Amino acid sequence: YGTAKEKGVGLGMQLVKDFAAQNGVGVAAKSSPGNGTTFILSFVKLN
Repeated sequence: YGTAKEKGVGLGMQLVKDFAAQNGVGVAAKSSPGNGTTFILSFVKLN
């Protein structure tokens, strides 16, 4: 449930994953029970 107790359908992270894959962006997650989840996005630096 969201911050306003709204129910989602679970598409948010799937959209991020698909967009990242199409654009060469790495996605990782670290989760700690009771403390939440941290998402890490890795971008390639272009010169």
